[in-house]
Formats: sequence, structure tokens, C-alpha cells
Amino acid sequence: MGATVAIVGYNSKIKTLVLWSPLLNTKIQYERYKEFEEEFKRKEFVIRKRKIDDKKVRVGYGLYKEWKNLNIVPFRETINCPVLAIIAEKDELCNQKRNLEMFKLIPNHKNKLVIVANADHDFLNAEIASKVIELTRKWLRKWLE
Repeated sequence: MGATVAIVGYNSKIKTLVLWSPLLNTKIQYERYKEFEEEFKRKEFVIRKRKIDDKKVRVGYGLYKEWKNLNIVPFRETINCPVLAIIAEKDELCNQKRNLEMFKLIPNHKNKLVIVANADHDFLNAEIASKVIELTRKWLRKWLE
């Protein structure tokens, strides 16, 4: 939800944004988990296995409800600063094709999108994490110095 929070919290004083694995349409995520609604209500969470490494991930009922009720589209359209979006090639949470479509709707010609090969949503691999951090550092240096 970090990218979502950055978009909703954006104001004109912000000089640039870096979004890692942005979920640019929360309604899609809500629909994806809708089949687990009864389990959410019973236990307040569901546990899912990640396809990339079979690790278990706990998704809370509060997050699920936020996905249902939050519409970031109007917020996204107000962004008027350069945005770097770093998307994981093997992201199970954020659909790459939909993210590409949604990213194009952020109204700034200085935006940049980077797709990181063999990466998962959380950039857990140390080598990949280093690459993402370096991309972020270079972007911030470019726009903040």
C-alpha cells in the first residue's frame, strides 16, 4: 500500500515520487480476493502462498476492505511531478499490464517506468533489491539535487 499512500498523500510541494510495485487500481485487488470474504470475516485474515517461492503471506481483512473502498484514480490524476514506477516482472499482486495502462494516466511527460526482470512484488532477492535501491537513488539525485 506504500505507493497508494504516496499517491493519495501527494501535494504540490512534492518534487518527485518513486513507486515500488504500485497497486494503481485497488478495485482489481479487491475483486481478486473477494472469493475469500467469508474466511476474512471468520478469521480477520487469509493466508495465501506466493507462486514465485511458495512462501506464505498473510492478508488482513482491514487491507481487503481498504481495497474495496479506496479509489485512487482522482488522486492519481492530480500528480504533477516526475514519477518513477518500479514494477516487478513476476509481481503476483500488481498486474503488470494493468499497471502499465494505469501508469500512463499519471499526467506528466517526465515519468519513467522500469520493469525489473525476475523480481517479485517485494523485491526480496538481495541482488534485485540492490538494483531497485540504486534506481531509486539515481532518480532522487536527478530530481532533488
